[in-house]
Amino acid sequence: MRVPLPPAAMLHFSIREEELNMAEVKIDDVVYQLDAEFKRALSDMLTKFAPEVRVDVNAAFAYFKQRVYDHCSVWERVPDSCVRA
Repeated sequence: MRVPLPPAAMLHFSIREEELNMAEVKIDDVVYQLDAEFKRALSDMLTKFAPEVRVDVNAAFAYFKQRVYDHCSVWERVPDSCVRA
């Protein structure tokens, strides 16, 4: 037996209406595509804020990527204004 659903206006969604039309990006692909740029930015930041400290930029970037993957979903919603196709 099928149970009728209430009208759409009565349904509760955890996604806000403005998020329904947001683009989604695959975080690991974004990080992969911008790997060189992110690594250069990380190196510049380390040089500026800790010039006396020797840091393996590749190891630091690998750690950074892991933190990104731990804190983000595989697919993240972003405003359409952040994406141009």
